[in-house]
Amino acid sequence: YDVITADGEHRTVTKNGLHSDLFWALNGGGGGTFAVVLNVTMKLTRNIHEKYTLFQVSYPFYHYDILTGKEQLIGDQVLIQFIRHCLPQFSNRVNAYVWMYTFPRLIRFELIYLGDIDAAKAELDC
Repeated sequence: YDVITADGEHRTVTKNGLHSDLFWALNGGGGGTFAVVLNVTMKLTRNIHEKYTLFQVSYPFYHYDILTGKEQLIGDQVLIQFIRHCLPQFSNRVNAYVWMYTFPRLIRFELIYLGDIDAAKAELDC
């Protein structure tokens, strides 16, 4: 990885390099924002699993209440629910991504499951 860390430093992060702890954090070894990723170099290998299942779910960040005429923030509640209740129950067969958009204002979840759709539905039901 080529990254900019919170202290503004440009770093090259590798598995066995000086910043290996950051490498593992960026590879899913912990939660949080660790750095802005500028570039990623990956080694691709053939996977023996043939089936992948992809789910995409989008939520508006705000809900417009027609009775009051005001917008109500709901995206943060959806994100907290996902992080606290869904992510901990997923196995290592799940890759989860969260995208937050400023226009249109929404939050999108992408879940990639290594396996068929029936097994994915059972595991990803949260």
